[in-house]
Amino acid sequence: MISLNDQFRSKDQIINKALQKEQQIENYEWQSSISEYEYLFWNSENYRFKKIKYEVQLTKEKEIKYIQDGQILRIEQVINSIQKPEILTNLQQIKYLQWSGKYGQYSLKIGRWSATWNNEIILESGGYYSEDGQKQGLWKDINRQYWSEAQIYEIGLYIDNTRRGKWKYIYNNNEIGGGFYDEKGLKIGKWIELSECFWKQGYVLYYGEYKNGKRYGIWNALHKRNGYKQLKLIGLGSYDISQVDNLTVDSFQVGKWIELNNGFWDLAQVIHIGTYKEGKKCGRWDILQRIRNNTPFEIMGGGTYNDTLEGQVISSSLKNGKWIELNEGFWRDNQITYNGEYHNGVKVGKWDIYYYNEDTENNELMYFSTIFLNSEVVVLILKKLMIQISLVQLKQVIGLS
Repeated sequence: MISLNDQFRSKDQIINKALQKEQQIENYEWQSSISEYEYLFWNSENYRFKKIKYEVQLTKEKEIKYIQDGQILRIEQVINSIQKPEILTNLQQIKYLQWSGKYGQYSLKIGRWSATWNNEIILESGGYYSEDGQKQGLWKDINRQYWSEAQIYEIGLYIDNTRRGKWKYIYNNNEIGGGFYDEKGLKIGKWIELSECFWKQGYVLYYGEYKNGKRYGIWNALHKRNGYKQLKLIGLGSYDISQVDNLTVDSFQVGKWIELNNGFWDLAQVIHIGTYKEGKKCGRWDILQRIRNNTPFEIMGGGTYNDTLEGQVISSSLKNGKWIELNEGFWRDNQITYNGEYHNGVKVGKWDIYYYNEDTENNELMYFSTIFLNSEVVVLILKKLMIQISLVQLKQVIGLS
């Protein structure tokens, strides 16, 4: 027969083990806070990825609130506040993803946990928590890029809440990426990873090497257009690492790079070509685009970065001089560019706006004075040209705000 003292000892062992494990990972104490996040959200009406901002509030009531434009998207009650909460950074996951399972002693997750999406069970998702609240054994995790247009899973082994060995990325029931974790749960060796905006029309993978959890050496960007079978090299560049006492502290981009534009997809194939110096862009950077896979990239814009200010090295690069920039959401049917000048990272003077006229196959100037900016005429012109740009954005571009 198990005595009462034995039962208490067993419970103490469970909570002590959980606390020790958590302290090894990070000493966490719940504190009220407000943080701001950005997310690239696919706008199906305008055929573009749109950058949106939202707030995450950690309240004194042990709640996580997700708020966008003053509207509460989700409130999550935290049961176990001794562990650092996982913050969702994907708008659709904030709205639709839920995990369900049981809690044991001291509000620790135990037993089988699984996920639902918009109230529908995701088959075979999740895995098991031990009695001390640690993920153990084989798990089918939801990838952080998982959304309605890309159901991506990560499958592999947990030992005491730490990923170990080989992990696979699964999309459409096919293994498309992954790699290995070491005994500390750090990525090592060759990895294939997914782009931030991965989906069937933005099928982009990154292939390269990790060293002590940091990217190292040459990394390639591979793209497969929807309906095609073959991956093609579309970008590349190198990472170097900084070390202290033979321990890898950080990695940073160096040398010549061909990198993909945020929101890259089949009808918005935009790349940037230039040079990194210890993680900072410097010198001339060109912006190129192409409409079809079998056509060459053409220069659409670009400009110069400085990594010094008044002779002093600065922490991040600043745009300087003449620049041609692409409108957010630039794609085949919305080719808008802004032409103007930067001074130490700040737009100055007049900025011209050009749009690509399919009838003439030329970039044509759109110039608006202050008077026109506040009239309905501008709105009508913008709608006629199908340009998704607000008057506030227009003022900012031209430098009137």
